[in-house]
Amino acid sequence: NRLVARGLQGYLVGGYVRDSLLGLPTKDLDVAVTGDPFSLAWELADLLGGSVVPLGQAHQVVRVALTAASEPLRFIDISGFQGSIHQDLARRDFTVDAMALPREHWCSPDWQQHILDPFGGRKDIQGRFLRAVSDSVFVDDPVRMLRVVRLSAGLAFQIDRHTAQLISASAFLIVGASVERVRDELLKLLAEPNADSSVRLLDELDILSRVIPELEEAR
Repeated sequence: NRLVARGLQGYLVGGYVRDSLLGLPTKDLDVAVTGDPFSLAWELADLLGGSVVPLGQAHQVVRVALTAASEPLRFIDISGFQGSIHQDLARRDFTVDAMALPREHWCSPDWQQHILDPFGGRKDIQGRFLRAVSDSVFVDDPVRMLRVVRLSAGLAFQIDRHTAQLISASAFLIVGASVERVRDELLKLLAEPNADSSVRLLDELDILSRVIPELEEAR
């Protein structure tokens, strides 16, 4: 209703759509909207009793952190985009996260039939593969190399061969990434089941010693 009142087109995107298709519970909501996401975030925070946390002013991403104990959601991440939703999805990382559900079908019983899936995310969910949307995803954001290993462990998905090759070719870029973001992603990875296998996979992909150089001397 808030989107309608503001004349905004909105889409459920990312992990929320992926997890819903997998039948997994989630407390995080990802929404992409046309226009400015920040004023919408403040309105939702006031309405739901949450706080606003800017995640990237330049990239038009803001989080509403919900604090009410009875609230079924933990976070609402809102991203703004210009152009078409297809262009927005093309800038995302993996095909399983590059799907969108238009606002008008959020509560439809046949919502699965209305998912926009230009990159074959549903097929990759069925095959349990993580595949990069484009060859530039790790150049655009090197921290995604850690995220894909974490998702692989958390979802029990395999990283497809071409995506693994892209990671190995781009591994050197991780040293220029935000130290805080690398730390946060690494801690999330270590909290997943079978973390030892994830650490070995990081090493196979030539990332581990780039993130923790001291480990190279320990071989």
